[in-house]
Amino acid sequence: MEDVIKEKIDELIYNLGSLFSELLSAKTLYDIGRVNIDSISNDICISPIVGPDLQIEPIHISVVKKYKEKYPHFIFEVYHGKVVQLLNNLLDDIFEQLVKFHFSGQRVFSELKKQDVKIDFATDTDHNIQIKDNLQKDYSFKDFTERVRIINKVLNPSNNGNTELDNVKMNVILRNTVQHRNNILDEYIFSKLGRSEIHLQNDQGEKVSYKKGDQISISIPDIHLFIRSLLLIIQIWRKGNEQLFTGSGF
Repeated sequence: MEDVIKEKIDELIYNLGSLFSELLSAKTLYDIGRVNIDSISNDICISPIVGPDLQIEPIHISVVKKYKEKYPHFIFEVYHGKVVQLLNNLLDDIFEQLVKFHFSGQRVFSELKKQDVKIDFATDTDHNIQIKDNLQKDYSFKDFTERVRIINKVLNPSNNGNTELDNVKMNVILRNTVQHRNNILDEYIFSKLGRSEIHLQNDQGEKVSYKKGDQISISIPDIHLFIRSLLLIIQIWRKGNEQLFTGSGF
């Protein structure tokens, strides 16, 4: 029997490795480019071509130099967000498969408990298909903490790796801070985390403490720790998947 969950987990493991390599390459390219830009006189103007028949007005290289310290952290935030998106995709894929197992009679999805699902009787779409589709949509819109709780309860019933899972949750919440709150930590963030302080790392890997109102900065060491924590969790899930049908069924 095709093991879709195992395949999706293995795919994520591979993609995380590739993504981190891309990040390191992007950082290396930036470092090389920064040296070259520093060697250019501030009086020089450039007119970059940004698209077909699209060239921006000349700008002084001194203006470009002003943004050179901000650029790497922008790149780090992009790749940090990519890791979060890969994880969200995996959660959706695993949930979809668990629902299929339930409806095919292979394994009861008792961890999902009671769900309210709407059925459209005005359409000729099979009711079971509607239920599965709507369960999937509802799951996709749930809070991340709830989404990961459901999957973790199925594939990690012993609740191993709490420290790593907490770090994964923190990084997902921080991604929302970066995207929607201009990197500013507010009360909502700490209420979701259940703490009044978080710790990240600077570019040298040194621990930095942040509290409410502080503006965070994502570093490569942060992303590395995030990926390392995530890899441990999905390895636990991978092992849990091997035991998924033990004692299960209708």
